[in-house]
Amino acid sequence: MTFENHEFLKNKLNDLFKGNGVLDDNRPDLALHDHCKSRYVCWGRAGALKRAPVNYVSGENWNSIALPYIGKEYNNELMVIGLNQNHHGGYSSLYRLIDGEDGKNGVKQFLANGKRRINFGNDHKKYRGTVLFHRVAVYSNILLNNSFIEKPQELPSIYEKIVYLNAVKCSPKENNSSPEKNMYSECLNLFLLKEIEILSPKYILILGSELSNLIKCTFGFEKMKSFDKTMEYYEIIINGNCIKVFKIIHPTAPRGNDRALYNKLLKLKKEIM
Repeated sequence: MTFENHEFLKNKLNDLFKGNGVLDDNRPDLALHDHCKSRYVCWGRAGALKRAPVNYVSGENWNSIALPYIGKEYNNELMVIGLNQNHHGGYSSLYRLIDGEDGKNGVKQFLANGKRRINFGNDHKKYRGTVLFHRVAVYSNILLNNSFIEKPQELPSIYEKIVYLNAVKCSPKENNSSPEKNMYSECLNLFLLKEIEILSPKYILILGSELSNLIKCTFGFEKMKSFDKTMEYYEIIINGNCIKVFKIIHPTAPRGNDRALYNKLLKLKKEIM
């Protein structure tokens, strides 16, 4: 992807965010619970304690909009959708998370250093880390290249070829940032649908069932194929474009860390192509 196209996509996304009141040319960290059009619907009676504070390290509000991570070689192929960020946010937060900055390693460098479970430099006794980003890279490589690589050292470059974003933009404090009930549907209608239209992927990889079920209910689907409760495939139509969707159980869920999922996804990809 050229620099010009990358900037074009960012500008289209910025227009989307500005249109929904969550981004300002002078303020990239507007709190979603104070500025989003759906703030009253989503937050309801949720207390102030659930409204994430400003991150004292980055200075950005954890509960502000995050620009989707767009790899430098993204070519309208694969979009990976997670749920939301856990007490982490800000306009550039996904770029900081994946690329790293200010001398701190990001996902790509941790993978290059051989880490499957990434804890971003935190105390291992307090936080063992997550395999989420290793699994995203493994699954993405399968979908893009029809083969799987498990060694983390060989996976960083896959992030250059994908888009990574979260379906729910808010990051409530407490309970592992579990979204309030209405956030799922409101975020899908206000943001996610438009982000999909702008970024126009051929494939979508969804981690977790709740979001996948909502997408199926919203758009309808066809040609569904499933492997028990851990994996499924279906197709949705958005603006006349057929998008191939793969849902995989979240890595933190029971059975979600099973490496048998690699071969299962590879088999599924070959069967539907």
